Amino acid sequence: MNAQHTPTPWQTYAPMAEHCQIAIESINSETIAIVELMDAKRDYNATAKANAAFIVRACNSHDALVAAATEAENWLSEYESGPDSGLSGLLNQLRAALAAVNKIHD
Repeated sequence: MNAQHTPTPWQTYAPMAEHCQIAIESINSETIAIVELMDAKRDYNATAKANAAFIVRACNSHDALVAAATEAENWLSEYESGPDSGLSGLLNQLRAALAAVNKIHD
């Protein structure tokens, strides 16, 4: 079984704000996750909202960032001229980041 994640874009929704819970949902109002802050030393609502918003931004920008990194990797691979070219470090970073993304998806 090869399950796919709910399509983006995602958004935050606060149906249970009085309980410090922020929902992450699809544009079709399908609940994907509930973010709840468990640390009593913090401002629950502000931190839960910030965490949910961060998750949504990261997920919504994921595909575009992977596409840009892949394009940059392809371009740099064509122009790399050895380990001292200055591009090899950047190329290695891109390859490591893309490998990490692919590992997460497997």
